[in-house]
Amino acid sequence: MDFSSIKLDNIENAFTNFYRVMMESEHFRVFFDGQEQVNALIKLQADNFYQSLFMSDEDFKQNYILLGLMHAKMQLPFEDMVSALSMVRDNLLKNTSIDATTIYNIIEKMEQYLAKGYLVFQFEDVLSQLELSIKNVQEAYSEQDHDVLINSLIWLKNITIRFQSEELLQHSDILTADLCPLTPMIQNLEVEDELKQRIIISHTEQHSLALSMAFFFREEDYMLANFMFAKLFAITVSLSNQIGLAVSHQAIEELYYDALTGLLLRHSLESKLKDSFRKSARKQQIVAMMMLDLDHFKKINDTWGHQAGDKVLEALGKLIQQNQREHDVAFRYGGEEFLLFVSNISEENTVKVAERIRAQVEKLVIEWEGVAIPLTMSIGALVIEPEKLNDALESYIEKADQNLYEAKETGRNKVVISTYQSE
Repeated sequence: MDFSSIKLDNIENAFTNFYRVMMESEHFRVFFDGQEQVNALIKLQADNFYQSLFMSDEDFKQNYILLGLMHAKMQLPFEDMVSALSMVRDNLLKNTSIDATTIYNIIEKMEQYLAKGYLVFQFEDVLSQLELSIKNVQEAYSEQDHDVLINSLIWLKNITIRFQSEELLQHSDILTADLCPLTPMIQNLEVEDELKQRIIISHTEQHSLALSMAFFFREEDYMLANFMFAKLFAITVSLSNQIGLAVSHQAIEELYYDALTGLLLRHSLESKLKDSFRKSARKQQIVAMMMLDLDHFKKINDTWGHQAGDKVLEALGKLIQQNQREHDVAFRYGGEEFLLFVSNISEENTVKVAERIRAQVEKLVIEWEGVAIPLTMSIGALVIEPEKLNDALESYIEKADQNLYEAKETGRNKVVISTYQSE
């Protein structure tokens, strides 16, 4: 093809006009030390453009990939490179006899391989950032959490290495999120449904973007591949951060639980109960509060020792959990005293639940050194109507505690229940 009508001066003028406009922007000026550097870049780009017209296809490709890589390392936005080529294209259309189709095709090829150069830089940059992120996670979190936290980062690292080696990945290499090993790990996170759902959505988007990226890379549409890969890296970092937040929530939540009984500790009572009362008030539900106290626990410790006492408390914790429903909340309130909040329940069913727990405790067989430890439990229960759910927590606890005291004073191993009345 005859490019004799294209003059170097025309190309230099086009790049000069472009940089004159761009240097009016303070944002663009920060990339350069001064006009001398700009002039040198204009000459370099114009010469390169002109020489590339006479290169073989392979040399042309490698030339613009390297040029794109150079500009990416200089942190010049890819959009600015495209704008510069658009101005060169318009200048050539006006000042040469080359047909428009040829000019458009050559500019399009330049953009394509420049984009590839920027993509090569992205691969290097992302791999470096992923290595740092993986190291930070490993240092910041316990070893048991590493798999769920760094799985998405390692997955992208492996995918990126394969892209970097020019491997044309297929659907079977990436898969959808539902087939990813990270999915069951996410499902096992013990966090609020809202946060878990956000994590699942991000994980799904991660795989969708990777599949799109692979498609555009195979098609050599490096401009769209660039765009997709940038989004893929961003969503992967976001996903890792969301999982980190979930793991941190889990760790904090574990601090609320008693290691022996598995029930919530008393120091979390106010926040947990207030939340439960708010939800029940919003739904206009009847609720119940039960204070449960093991009878003669001091005698158990004095007779069989504290290890035997711990074994009894551990068994009681499991028994209470077995009687909880999804929205009920149970606490280890004191040494051998427990508090159970039951949502959406009638007075009749409150009696049934309390009596069932009392009877199960009485039948519970805990052996120590070959001897069965006799167990009974006293329960003070309080039923609270929906319109009474806005009083202070202390009022409910005090009333339930009074019922427990009555159960103790009138023979133990019994349930005393009342309906809450405001003072």
